[in-house]
Amino acid sequence: MPDDANRTAPKNWGPWPPEQGRINAVVERAARTLARQIAGEEWASGVILLALPRSRDELNLSFTGKETEILVGHIRAVERHKGWMVFWAPATDTGRLHPIGVDDWRA
Repeated sequence: MPDDANRTAPKNWGPWPPEQGRINAVVERAARTLARQIAGEEWASGVILLALPRSRDELNLSFTGKETEILVGHIRAVERHKGWMVFWAPATDTGRLHPIGVDDWRA
């Protein structure tokens, strides 16, 4: 439960620390974006994307500035040896995907 008395981020970031549902939504949104991006690629035919949000307890949710990005999850293309890290910038509610090889991927 967010606690305003111990708040470590500006109020425009929303409830802080964020609830798990908000983190899950960020990773799900990233998976939908990724699905649209890879739709025309040959290797992506019939691909299954596995979205894996990190637990809120695993994240460093301390406030360090508006440029802060937090690694909130991973997306894996099942049986395709491709994966992506999902980074989220709470100040702007935007994110980015960083590709990784499956050998680099850790759940």
